[in-house]
Amino acid sequence: MGLAVVILGLFAVNSFLIAESPEKPVEQGPLPKGNRILAIKVNTGKDGDFDKTFNESLRAGNETQVLPLDWNELETTPGTFKPTTNFLAIANVYYPALTIPIHLTLRPVHTSQKVVPTDLMDKPFDDPHTIQRFKNLLD
Repeated sequence: MGLAVVILGLFAVNSFLIAESPEKPVEQGPLPKGNRILAIKVNTGKDGDFDKTFNESLRAGNETQVLPLDWNELETTPGTFKPTTNFLAIANVYYPALTIPIHLTLRPVHTSQKVVPTDLMDKPFDDPHTIQRFKNLLD
């Protein structure tokens, strides 16, 4: 019983000390940038002038262009890669001239929608045929 009273007494004193001496928050400035990259997804502005909008993003600190492309936009029919608008070809000319790297994302899912070629819509993502087709897309 004596040991329990001592333990409870120590607990009460410890709780009192914690309640009476709150730690002061440590004031902290901004963290150094390190190797992080600021990426802004730039679209054509309201006036339709992409160059103007992109240059505004660069002035805001943008260091790369995010280029997300849906799988079904690139592979229009099985094994055929002829997008209506060839954003990859455009990007290959536009961004190197500005020495801007591209953050390329090839999406089989866009938000919550499956965006694969129509002949693969009923196949699961782990189906060997789907996997091989995605590898072909990457090639």
